[in-house]
Amino acid sequence: MSEQRSALTHYLAPLVAGVATVATLATIGPVFSDHSWLTTSSIVVLIIVATGIVLRTLGLAQAYVSMLQLVVGLYALLLLTTQPTMIAGFIPSGGSFGQLVSLLGEGATTARTQVAPIPPTEGTAALLALLVAPVAVLVDDSAVTGRPALAGIPLLTLFAICSAIVRHPISMWLVIVPVLAFLLLLWITERDEHPRRGLRSGLGGLAVSASLAALATVVAAAATVVVRLPDGGVFAVSGNTDRSPNETVARTTDLSGQLTRDEPLTLFTVQTDDPAPFYLRAIVLERWAEGGWSFTNTRSSDIDPASIPQDAGPAASASSTSTITVDQYSDVFVPTFYAPTSVSLPGAQYDPGMAVAYTDEKGDLAGQSYEVTAAVPRPTSDELATVTLPDGGLPRSVERNRQVPVDVDPGVLSLTEQVTAGASTPWEVAIALDAFFNDPAQGWVYTLEVPDPGQMDPLASFLDKRQGFCEQYASAMAAMFRISGVPARVVVGYTQGESIDEQTYQVTTDEAHAWVEAYFGEAGWIQFDPTPIGDRAVPLPYVPSDQIDPSAEQASAEQASAEQAPPTTEGPAAEDPASSETPAAAEDQAAAEDQGRAWDILRWVLVGVLAAAVVALPGLVRAGRWRSRLAAATAGGRGGALSAWDEVRELAGDLGSRHSRTASETAQARRWAADLGVRGEDLQALAQQAERARYGADEDLPAVDAPLRSVRQEVRARVGRSRWWRALALPAFIRRPFGSRD
Repeated sequence: MSEQRSALTHYLAPLVAGVATVATLATIGPVFSDHSWLTTSSIVVLIIVATGIVLRTLGLAQAYVSMLQLVVGLYALLLLTTQPTMIAGFIPSGGSFGQLVSLLGEGATTARTQVAPIPPTEGTAALLALLVAPVAVLVDDSAVTGRPALAGIPLLTLFAICSAIVRHPISMWLVIVPVLAFLLLLWITERDEHPRRGLRSGLGGLAVSASLAALATVVAAAATVVVRLPDGGVFAVSGNTDRSPNETVARTTDLSGQLTRDEPLTLFTVQTDDPAPFYLRAIVLERWAEGGWSFTNTRSSDIDPASIPQDAGPAASASSTSTITVDQYSDVFVPTFYAPTSVSLPGAQYDPGMAVAYTDEKGDLAGQSYEVTAAVPRPTSDELATVTLPDGGLPRSVERNRQVPVDVDPGVLSLTEQVTAGASTPWEVAIALDAFFNDPAQGWVYTLEVPDPGQMDPLASFLDKRQGFCEQYASAMAAMFRISGVPARVVVGYTQGESIDEQTYQVTTDEAHAWVEAYFGEAGWIQFDPTPIGDRAVPLPYVPSDQIDPSAEQASAEQASAEQAPPTTEGPAAEDPASSETPAAAEDQAAAEDQGRAWDILRWVLVGVLAAAVVALPGLVRAGRWRSRLAAATAGGRGGALSAWDEVRELAGDLGSRHSRTASETAQARRWAADLGVRGEDLQALAQQAERARYGADEDLPAVDAPLRSVRQEVRARVGRSRWWRALALPAFIRRPFGSRD
């Protein structure tokens, strides 16, 4: 082995392998609110890389190096996370392992019960370090044993896991770094094994490697569609939700991520002439399907947001004018009060069905100040009590908010029937639901740590455990409105915020909130807020019960009867609500079901593509090597002769004929000819050219592509089709044990 080869293999290759591993793990970064989680994993990978370099320098066999790397990596993890429990500060004890197990359990619980971006904890950092340690060992082994293409398999697996956990698109920059590191690793090995090859041959090999890396990237990207880990949330909002959680809020529906920030972000300042402003609306979730609540695509209209006609909104008894100055908010949806009659923002568009304004791109609102006038619906309870709704014939934009999935949990249907028993009008339904969600005896608990639903439907789980935050409360009330036949939707936005001057409020991420709008005919969409958020709530004069102060609610709950409403997991299934849908609603529901089935099929197709790519990857690598070597053999010269001999040697190894390190090329050719049952003329010609290239001074050697093709064709004919394709699909570099090389 040359000095150059030793330096590249023993020092540079493992360092690049470590960078590729850490960079791949970093693609999970958007799940967290900051980057501190990466420190533990980076240190563990660095120690694994350094351990490998030291042990290989001492001459230890690679198989033992890999095992010791894993042991040392796990010890490093213990030292980083449980050092106070160690004997003398560095010897692991039983308590050390117990604490590590507890940390891993805490990390797994955090991952299951919180919604991104979550604050990093010792548990999540330890869990990711434990995940990356064996990957780092496998990538390091592939790098130093001359099989860098195999490093793509554990890296691809790690990337697939990370991209599946992240519930929104990953930044291209996070993907480019590990891909470039992988390509550099491939180039190092190519340069190390064949330092005398020309530029053209090297570029050809690198092109093949780049193609394989591109395939790996595409397949890994498909994994983000194939698998998405569930959480305790009931908002199924995905796609076009990229954001920078440390800088701005670009995804309004990410309620848990906003509410759990260590330091809240200031989003905007609101100055209004309304003495009692309700919440700022940003986005409306109208689609209720198996995955939860999500928003439909905005529907463009000819309405100028600066002059919204009165007939586009409800009848109102008050009006307001507000000026909103944007700070660190960058979603496309423009926060307004309901119902806007004018939004003075250049470039804004308006969706009359949802009564929301929006811009073309995220970030368009940054630094902007705009004025909103609104016709504020302030009906009385007596007016709402007179409203009745027909079974059908409502506007299409309203009727779609009556749709109920056909697979609603039977317990949810049963509970809704019990709560709204005897209610025959929208107002009677609203009174019943308001009483249910504000009854301390029901055991409601406001918490951002939502219990893991396990195998249950998240909505059914919330109505059973009755612990959650506004996302769960609003979704549950809207669902129960719809089951009762009243059009309803979930609205996401912000509560009033902190008063900083007369009728001026500062709104931060702590004010992120969700509530309900139910349809009451000519009165329009009427707000209801079932979530017990204490003094953040704005009382609604037409609602029978105000929001209950948390301390008062707790005191009432302690005195209340322990009798609870029946759990949602029991009870007979109700009549299929789809039977009462209008034709328009049934059409929309059928379209949604067809779309869901199409996505199910696509997911399985992508799973098949992913599996096929993993199975085919070794064969593709082997085919790439053959094409590269054939090109070099066609070009001739010393590099061509050595490349042709490398191909013959690897082909013989793929077919089970071993290579002797002490035999000359001509002697080895005779042995392979006997093992494979072929004539030896072409093999001998290739062996002689390889000896001339290796030991002679002649640089101008002829092309050897013809004998190389002849040997390959003769071997294929002799060994039979089954053995030939098996050798190509599972080449020797896959079947060799760790650390062995030709």
